[in-house]
Amino acid sequence: MAKAQCPAEVPVVPGQRFTCQTMIDGEATEITGVVLTPDGRYQVDRA
Repeated sequence: MAKAQCPAEVPVVPGQRFTCQTMIDGEATEITGVVLTPDGRYQVDRA
């Protein structure tokens, strides 16, 4: 996976979702993320 392009600012609110773009195996792919905790922990997964 190449470097992901994500929104510059995502509100640090649990449940807030965001979408990033990246390249995986030479194919443009979206990955989605969700803020998990008030201190900014997050999780990402392929869209």
